[in-house]
Amino acid sequence: MPIVRETPTIESVKLTPDMKSFEAYKTLRVERTMKRHAGARAKRAAEAGKEEKN
Repeated sequence: MPIVRETPTIESVKLTPDMKSFEAYKTLRVERTMKRHAGARAKRAAEAGKEEKN
C-alpha cells in the first residue's frame, strides 16, 4: 500500500495596513530587553520605595 500524505491547505489572507506597519523584529527586541532588565528595575524600585519610607 502506498503512503498517501495529505497536503495542508493554506488560507490566503489580505494584508491590512496594520499588518504592513507591524515591526516584528523591533517588537521582539524590545520585549527581550524588558524581560532581561526586569529584575534590576524591580530591585531599583524596591530600593527607592525603601528610601522614601526612611
